[in-house]
Amino acid sequence: MRLVRLLSVLLAGLFAQQLYAGDDQLERRKELDRQCLEERTARILPIQARLAQECKDSGKDPGWCDRQVRHYGWNKPSLFTDLPSCVEAFELLKQVQP
Repeated sequence: MRLVRLLSVLLAGLFAQQLYAGDDQLERRKELDRQCLEERTARILPIQARLAQECKDSGKDPGWCDRQVRHYGWNKPSLFTDLPSCVEAFELLKQVQP
């Protein structure tokens, strides 16, 4: 009887530890995702601005040019997903997901 109680307490402790570790991983992943997005945005926006300006300089409608480059770098293939924070976030996601 005492052994059963002891095992129950140990299992409950291990389960609680896993839940806590999962929360830490989730928070770390959110932080890495945020950092990845900030780094990618900082690199993609100047490229989009340059492409839009080149389009406008060629005599095309400015609104059309802005719409054409708005999604540049975010679509597939996505640019700058090889940044360290992005790679780490992806690796952590693979660990967390079943």
